[in-house]
Amino acid sequence: GQHIGKALAAMQRAFVGDWETGERRLMANMLRGLGRITSAELSAEQLRQLKEFYNCRTEPAEDRLWIATWYSETLWGYEKKDEAIDVLEAVLNAYRQSMNGVLSASADGPVNQFISYLEAVRRFARAENWLFAELKRPANEHQNFWLTQRLFQLYVNTVAHKGDLSLGSGEALYHSAYKRMLAAL
Repeated sequence: GQHIGKALAAMQRAFVGDWETGERRLMANMLRGLGRITSAELSAEQLRQLKEFYNCRTEPAEDRLWIATWYSETLWGYEKKDEAIDVLEAVLNAYRQSMNGVLSASADGPVNQFISYLEAVRRFARAENWLFAELKRPANEHQNFWLTQRLFQLYVNTVAHKGDLSLGSGEALYHSAYKRMLAAL
């Protein structure tokens, strides 16, 4: 009620000034931690600040990765699901490019979030294709194992939600996924 104006002014004051390396990442995490704000003015300011941090190209690649991850998480919380997916995919592609074409293990959390978003909106084939592409260029053996596990989890989730993948759908998908999992073991 009466405190919204003061809270908005405080958010805006906190945003003004010069930012040292790493401070934008910390502030983005704090803004994300506010969750979904019910006040239209405060939520608009929260998203504005996160978007401005996301658009800042001077941050180190890993900071940018996490700023974008938290921005996408906040967008998702406001039901801006397509925008959240686009932001996360764009930053993962940029991060991969900055890492000589390979996503390091520090990107596993954002990758998992991206795949989870695709599953939530039932874009199972897109998630599968994305994981297949990453499995062609893992950073190391551990990441190959993790990506394979994530692909198998996608199979399970797709069966549970009656989706379609390259292996088929329904019972055919179940049996094909089962065979792949056994072969991997």
